[in-house]
Amino acid sequence: MNAIKNRFGNARVLLPVVHCIHYAQAAAAIYCAIRNGADGVFLINQGGMRHQEVAMMAADFIGETFVGVNLLEFGRAAVYQLPKQSRVSVWSDNAGFEPNADPKQLDAFHDRLKLDRSPRDMGWQGLYFGGVAFKYQREVPLGQCGGEAILAAQLGVDVVTTSGPATGHPPSPEKVQAMHTALVAARGDHALAIASGITPENVEPFLPYVNAFLVATGIESSFGVFDPGRVQALADAIHGFDNAAE
Repeated sequence: MNAIKNRFGNARVLLPVVHCIHYAQAAAAIYCAIRNGADGVFLINQGGMRHQEVAMMAADFIGETFVGVNLLEFGRAAVYQLPKQSRVSVWSDNAGFEPNADPKQLDAFHDRLKLDRSPRDMGWQGLYFGGVAFKYQREVPLGQCGGEAILAAQLGVDVVTTSGPATGHPPSPEKVQAMHTALVAARGDHALAIASGITPENVEPFLPYVNAFLVATGIESSFGVFDPGRVQALADAIHGFDNAAE
């Protein structure tokens, strides 16, 4: 099952990432994103707001649009910072296992994952975006990226999320295609996202392979402030690909 298609009814979505400096600034960014074609937003506690404030703000806006959070210091455990019965999604830069993990480590990961699933038992309805072959972590060789994507999907990551080597840098199209091809072969259809370096100018090569684009610097006019024209241009490119394919 492709979690993006299931949640949104579309194969590809734009989810701008809001650097949360303060409430009024973040709210303005959310409204800018939605007015200009975005399908939802992610809020990240990078800019000044505390993680508790970001979690509360996400709960405030979930009735208006799709909202997710990246609470940097919590990773996957950010789900425990959300209200019960929450539909707020969670993105972690690290899906929770090391590349080339040995069997003992994977067994331990399975045990931790059982704990992480308990919020669903309490009514959590969000999606889990888990980082695989992600920036500022141990490098995964190109030939192993597909296998890591499959492993993450098997271990419960709803949306396998990758990045380029650094903030503002996209992954290579070859890396993304390899992950997509592996997921299709192993899972039939499983959601894949990019969370760095995408702009209206460079998105085209990734459109056949990626379901969700998490974007901040590529559409900002300044830190925490979106450029409406760039949001709209990127949204049009992403949504237009599906329209052209119909």
